[in-house]
Amino acid sequence: MKLPNLKAVWLNGNPCETNCSNFNIIGNHFDQLEIFNSKLTCKAGEWTALRYAREQGAKKLEDIVSLDFSGKNLLTVTDLSFLKKLTSLRTLDIGNNVDMYKPREMLENEAKQAAEGSGQVFDFIENIQDRDSLLHNIPTVEHLTCDIILEAYIMDTRQARKFLPKLQTINRVSIDLKDLGERTKEKKTLDLMDKIWRYSNTYRLVKPGKMDEEPTFYIMEEVGTSINHSDKPNAKMAPIIYSPNCSSED
Repeated sequence: MKLPNLKAVWLNGNPCETNCSNFNIIGNHFDQLEIFNSKLTCKAGEWTALRYAREQGAKKLEDIVSLDFSGKNLLTVTDLSFLKKLTSLRTLDIGNNVDMYKPREMLENEAKQAAEGSGQVFDFIENIQDRDSLLHNIPTVEHLTCDIILEAYIMDTRQARKFLPKLQTINRVSIDLKDLGERTKEKKTLDLMDKIWRYSNTYRLVKPGKMDEEPTFYIMEEVGTSINHSDKPNAKMAPIIYSPNCSSED
C-alpha cells in the first residue's frame, strides 16, 4: 500500500503493535512519514518541528521558541540540519531517551530477543547520528532538559568541544554549578518545590487581637505525606495542634 504523502500515523492498540517483532521499524518504510506512534522516523525534519510547535502558533521554523522532543530519539534522524534553522529556539526537552546511549550491539540484541520464537526476521532502529552532531546543531538553546548521562557529558566536554555556546541551565540547574553531587541536590530541591502543594496543608486560627483568621501552613511527616487524595477515600485526616502553654503563640 502506497501512501506517498502520509506524514504521521498512530497505531496504538493495533494488534500488529504487539504481534509484529519489527513494529518500530515500519515507519521508516513510508516515503514521507516523519512520526510513527509518537516516535521520530529517519525522515523527521521541518514538518515534525512545526507539528510539535503548533500550540505556539509557529508558521515557520524561525518562530519556534521551545520544543518538547522527550521520548523521541533525534539520533535516529538522517538529517539534523533542520535544527539549525530554529534560530529562536531557547528551550529544548530531549529527556527520556534511553536508546540514545545504547551501542549498536545492544539495540540489535534487544530486537533479536523481541523476535525470538516468532519466526520473523528481525530488524532494528539504530542511532545514525552521534551526540556531538546533535549538540552542534542546537547552538541557540539556553535551557536544556535531558537524561543524566547526557547532562554529565555536556558538563564535562561542552567547553572543549565548543557546542551549546548560549546554554544557561541543564535540567533547570545553572551550568555554573559544576559538582555533580551539588547539582543532584539542587534538582531534588526543585522537584520538591514543584510537588510541595501536593503535601502542604493549612489550618486557620483566630489569634487574640485579630479580627480575622490567619492561615498556618504545615507539612506532615513521612507517614502523613504518603497518604494521597482519592476519589474513593477510606481515611480522613485532621490536624492536631500541640500547645504546651495553651497559647495561640505556641
